[in-house]
Amino acid sequence: MPDNTSYPQASPWLSRSKRRLRGLFRIGLDAPLGRVLLSVIGLALTLSIWQILSELVGRYMPPPLAVFDNMIVNFFESRRMQGLGLPRGGYLPHLMYTVWNVTLGVIIGASIGIITGLASWRWRVVDEITDPIVTIFGTLPILVAAPFFLIWFGIVAFAQVSLVAFYASVILHLYTLRASRNVDPRYRDYALTLGANDRVLFKRIMVPAALPEVVGGIRIALAAAWGLAAIAELLGAQFGVGRVIVSLTAVYDVESIMAIVLWLSAFAVLLDMLVLAGRAWATRWMPSEGRQP
Repeated sequence: MPDNTSYPQASPWLSRSKRRLRGLFRIGLDAPLGRVLLSVIGLALTLSIWQILSELVGRYMPPPLAVFDNMIVNFFESRRMQGLGLPRGGYLPHLMYTVWNVTLGVIIGASIGIITGLASWRWRVVDEITDPIVTIFGTLPILVAAPFFLIWFGIVAFAQVSLVAFYASVILHLYTLRASRNVDPRYRDYALTLGANDRVLFKRIMVPAALPEVVGGIRIALAAAWGLAAIAELLGAQFGVGRVIVSLTAVYDVESIMAIVLWLSAFAVLLDMLVLAGRAWATRWMPSEGRQP
């Protein structure tokens, strides 16, 4: 006799969860678990090499555990830094000073660069005007320009912000203009065929299609901005990571220098992750396989 007993079926949500778990624990270089394992291996190798070098070099290459302990102990308060004439507090206020200057400078510079880049693509007269300016400043070594910003604006936060904004605007102009020109012309043709005007074409086609490459330019500008801000503070500042490094270098405190540099790297990675999260949200309309890593 046929078995007419009905068995409960798994819910669609449970089936999707099982598929996600299988994909998560799938072994392979492209699988999430495989990437995590490779990252752990790379981190372990880095720490091992660091430990070996510390034993070979001596006091000028402190071991990882000593640096990590320094990072925690001196994060909020540091008597040693006060003894060097630095403002009261540990690494945190100096890190916040540099992070704020970098973030503000990149936002200002990126806004200017994106607007001028889109305008250069949209109007030829703007492109003709901005092209020689961007060509000159784009080939100028940015580190050479740092002393001029300090001379013009003084040893204040405005000098560091202006330097970062200047660099970011040039990079984002070039990236935005290139991204706009690299958009597949078929998208434009399809939109015009469907009756799109210039405003709709610019807003609905060109800007979204160029966005992933523009965000790539933001990440590059942000990565370089940390070094620019620190160098500007090294040349002259009353506060910030660069100012701390100058003071610690005078007393050969390599351990503390490495500690605050690692903290700055951690903040840089965090901001880069926020930019990636913003790009993922802004390009959620794209297929997953079409997004850049």
